[in-house]
Amino acid sequence: MKFIANHLNHHLMIHFEEMVHNALLEIFKLPEMENPVYESEIKNLDFINLPFAVESGSYIIKIKTSNKSESKHILIK
Repeated sequence: MKFIANHLNHHLMIHFEEMVHNALLEIFKLPEMENPVYESEIKNLDFINLPFAVESGSYIIKIKTSNKSESKHILIK
């Protein structure tokens, strides 16, 4: 499960390579990785557009299915 993530105009856009049927989306601010700043379930989507107005910094986007996990690092200015 591959994806591309972009942050533009206070929105986080995530495009998946294929349809994601059941997964967990978690977003963590670095360096603290204990509690996600955002968490949601993904069901039957190939694209997500979230209002995501956050402070500048480094974030990890983690998407977990029952058998896979994929993470991406994004920098928000």
